[in-house]
Amino acid sequence: VRFGSPFDFGITRQLTGYDMSYCGYELYKFFPAMFHYFVQPFSFSGIFPFVSPSDLSLGAYRSYQYSYLSYGALNFPAVWGVFAALPVTGGDRVKRGTYISAVAAAVFVAFTDFCLGGVHLRYMGDILFPLCLVGALVLVELVSRSSGKPYAVHVRAAAWICMGLTVLIAGALIFDNEADSIRLNAPRLFALFENLFR
Repeated sequence: VRFGSPFDFGITRQLTGYDMSYCGYELYKFFPAMFHYFVQPFSFSGIFPFVSPSDLSLGAYRSYQYSYLSYGALNFPAVWGVFAALPVTGGDRVKRGTYISAVAAAVFVAFTDFCLGGVHLRYMGDILFPLCLVGALVLVELVSRSSGKPYAVHVRAAAWICMGLTVLIAGALIFDNEADSIRLNAPRLFALFENLFR
């Protein structure tokens, strides 16, 4: 969708269109990569759509690092379910292995994207969907396991709030992204939503 093909996402353009001989894995880039891909906050404003990707540089890269607007995965509350993945799995080794593998793969892909491509909101697609999926599955399992317990209503409310906020944030980001495609291609639609919040 972003580049004209649904299979052309993440750092594919960097890997296929640029001289990658200057890029490589550097261990000192691990912590900046984790910050940008998992923790980097949104920019907030008082006007619609209220959240937008931020342009944040740590200045600790030692060499040129491509950096553009982005945000961290933990800005999406559904991803928070990942933190409860191990306690929820209990003795189910297959489920535990699946969750650990998904999170480890996301960390590896984030590090790879950072080292080979840099920081860009497009690259978040490489890790955000799997992390949201694992987080949402864990939240659903937490709700089902708490059924019939005195705190079940609180767990259910927390899960619904996390899911709802994730949908709202993702919806807001549709209106404020790199291409501003809705603002440019469907200005009436953008104005309709913008007028709802005036």
